[in-house]
Amino acid sequence: NGPEVTKNLEDRMKNLSSTSKMMSSGGGGGGVSDILEPIIPSAEEALKRLVHTLVAVEESIIKTIEQGLKEILLEKLSFR
Repeated sequence: NGPEVTKNLEDRMKNLSSTSKMMSSGGGGGGVSDILEPIIPSAEEALKRLVHTLVAVEESIIKTIEQGLKEILLEKLSFR
C-alpha cells in the first residue's frame, strides 16, 4: 500500500506545481502567485520527505507486528 500512496501524493504534488506555474504565467493580478511561487517547491520537497517517512514508519510497524505475531506463535507452539 505504501508505494501506491506515494505515487498518489506525488501525482497530486505535480498537479499543484503545474497549477502554480499556470497561475504565475497567467499574468493579470498575479499577487497570490508571486507569494506562492517561491514557497511551493520547498513545500513539495517537505511533502515528499513526509511521505517517504510515513511509508518507512508504516513498513516498520508492519515488521514489528509480524515479528510479534511470530513470537506469540512460537510461544504457543512451544507450550504444546
